[in-house]
Amino acid sequence: MVLKGVVTVKSVRTHTVNMHATFKPLNLRSFVPEAFAPKRTEKDRSVDVFGIPNRYPKSKPEEVREQAQLIQLSTTDEEEEEGTKLEGVFSAAMGLNKAQKTLQSETEFPISPAPDPNTVDYEYVIVFDCTPEEERAYREIRMNKQQIPDKLQKIRWKDRIGNKLVKKGLSVLLVRSQNEYEHIQYMLVSAPDALLEATAEFIRLELPVKESYGGGFSAFTRTSKDMFETIEDPDKREVEESNIQMDDEAPDIEEDAQFFSSVQQQMLIRHIMEGENHMGGANLDLDERRHEGHILEYFPVHHDKQREWLFKNWTKAGPRWQPIDEIRKYFGEYTALFFAYMEFSTYYLIAAAAVGVPCFIAGMAKDSDWPGTIYSIFLAVWATIFLNFWKRYNSKLNWSWNMMEFSNKESPRAGFYGTKSKGFETDGVWVAWEDIGSYQQRLLNATETKYYPKTRRIIRLTSAMIPLTLMCVGLCIITIAIMSLRIYLTKRLSSLGGYVGSAVNAITILALNQVYKYLAYYLTEWENHRTQTGFDNWLIIKSFIFQFVNSYVSLYYIAFFKNGAKLWGSDDLSDKCASDQQENPISGGCLNELTIQLGTILVINTISNQFTSIILPFGINFGKILWRNRGNIIHTMGDRPKWEKETELVDDVGVIDKYSQLVIQYGYIVLFAAAFPLAPLIALLNNLLNIRSYSAQMLKLNNRPHYRGAKDIGVWYWILELLGAMGVITNCLIIGYTHRAFIGWLGTPLAVLVAIVVLEHILMVAKLVVEVAIPDVPHDVRASIAIKELIEEQVYAEMNHRRIKSDDPTRRNAHLEVLKQKGKV
Repeated sequence: MVLKGVVTVKSVRTHTVNMHATFKPLNLRSFVPEAFAPKRTEKDRSVDVFGIPNRYPKSKPEEVREQAQLIQLSTTDEEEEEGTKLEGVFSAAMGLNKAQKTLQSETEFPISPAPDPNTVDYEYVIVFDCTPEEERAYREIRMNKQQIPDKLQKIRWKDRIGNKLVKKGLSVLLVRSQNEYEHIQYMLVSAPDALLEATAEFIRLELPVKESYGGGFSAFTRTSKDMFETIEDPDKREVEESNIQMDDEAPDIEEDAQFFSSVQQQMLIRHIMEGENHMGGANLDLDERRHEGHILEYFPVHHDKQREWLFKNWTKAGPRWQPIDEIRKYFGEYTALFFAYMEFSTYYLIAAAAVGVPCFIAGMAKDSDWPGTIYSIFLAVWATIFLNFWKRYNSKLNWSWNMMEFSNKESPRAGFYGTKSKGFETDGVWVAWEDIGSYQQRLLNATETKYYPKTRRIIRLTSAMIPLTLMCVGLCIITIAIMSLRIYLTKRLSSLGGYVGSAVNAITILALNQVYKYLAYYLTEWENHRTQTGFDNWLIIKSFIFQFVNSYVSLYYIAFFKNGAKLWGSDDLSDKCASDQQENPISGGCLNELTIQLGTILVINTISNQFTSIILPFGINFGKILWRNRGNIIHTMGDRPKWEKETELVDDVGVIDKYSQLVIQYGYIVLFAAAFPLAPLIALLNNLLNIRSYSAQMLKLNNRPHYRGAKDIGVWYWILELLGAMGVITNCLIIGYTHRAFIGWLGTPLAVLVAIVVLEHILMVAKLVVEVAIPDVPHDVRASIAIKELIEEQVYAEMNHRRIKSDDPTRRNAHLEVLKQKGKV
């Protein structure tokens, strides 16, 4: 929605990227062009010029309209015409060349000579595939004013993208590939510091304030730059020093002060590329352009110095604390939270393994189930404490990263389709234009956006459950078939057949997970979710349902049904435990085989993770290099520009699959702890390996991910809670009906049933008590929040004071005269 007659303002367009980080309510007064921004007195400060309160009491609606009208009264016609365009805001701020402002989007964008990779500074690369023949054909069609065919639209969009980015003040270079056998063109995009600062001020990006001004975070303003902490960018400094040596000049340290981290710079540039026109953006939906085939890909570039520092102090550092803050500054909060959770779970696994190993040894030495029984009770409490203390650690990270008030406002996904309708959608709620009051309609302009009826999406969500259910049923049939194979192998190979059957089952689980991953993605795409967050959540839910059945159904079968089961109703496929000594007379479970099966799955998962994290991406990268440089071995082996090398990296696929592996591993531990106390030890070793392999993959083998903010691990947390509750029930059943301890102690099935029900209730109550007793936010964080709010009042007062001092006194007096005429003073 946009305001009439004033500066038009919408929510910042972010796609899956959140450009807001954490924002206070927008004080749009600071973004009105200096040429026509009115000056206000203390009496007039109860409401912002656009009616948006900024730490002041709300005004009446009539006063809001009068304030908006004051802007027009205090400006000339020329100023008003200039001010209604956001290009005017940034043109005034940046002093853009008038020739750049008048560039037409259809003008041919020129190709530049390849720059020196050691001196050029760029943050984004947009990749196009345009042959010389296609270029010539497109120019001829344009000259003859003919209709442009679909296959040549990519050239039109190449020119349009380049011209739009230049018009918004970005520095753009279009260069050809140095490989003469391919027709790839690379658009290198960067932004001058002044444009980054203007954009950060416009979207009210919060940055750390110097301790001398009270610390904490505050919305960035250019008039108070000296109040904010500066950041040293080693990559940018290296480029600047190289340019200085060439120009034989010394740098102005004050002018070169950098306020934005590497990931913030790229986030701001993406906002300029994709934000709405009235928000200072070029209004380019690059995801949509890639979806339509107009561009090959686009990605933020790696910063070599920071990447090498992370590789040395993270990937190669050995088993120690990760540099989470530096990971966050380089990859963003979404990725940093994943590694923070992985590290946190790793250290809790140390405690679980420290108790589990002695229990396993004691159980093996005495041929007793009591150590496993005690360990399962311990692990039920451990899981509850782990999740509650993770919430506390998460809140500390939110506080230190200034994400406590994070709000992820996303624009539609590239694949989202619907009918154009007047209105807007926010937080999954569609607000139609006719549902808006008449007074608000007078303040706002009607805008059209894609709308897909909620009822249709519900129908599709329900329909998608049908193939999911069929897949789960089919999976159960496959599991029975594998168990039949195990029986056959056991008869032929004796005890070795059990190990071979376990290995086949583990490999089948991995293979089916990969198959279903693509099916789940297709179904979620078909459901037509509007935002990336909604898409991810439903993809996670589908994937987890299938992986739960795929990963755990064979273990439940061995734990409770195997002994005496007749598969397919055949006496020849009658299943039983390998040893009569492990039988529980009131159960069909086989404890020793459950231990073997679980251990085999965990070991194979560990090996598989290393293959998919390192070996597979390396092979894909090498294949891309050979394919793109086919016929030119010298170019393949030679020194190529960085932008060409990074194009050959594997596209970043996010951390959903990595989260899934951790969560399924967590399920193996909490669901079947009573059967295999060594599971936390294997999981601990797997985590230590995965931290190094995942970091190496992201730093060396994958493209750098786009910025994405987050304040928690999302729906994964509730899946972990569900697994914890199921773990209590499953382990109580294993203790009573798979272990021999309770039946030997209590004697009758009824007594065992009563005992496990009582034990389950005690453990559930213990979980509830722990959750209530441990607050989600630590006391020191709550105290820091209170202190921050007090300090922020002083910081805002200082910044407003500086803004008032910088105002032109002549224009202030003119504005006061207008206020007097309105009876405001």
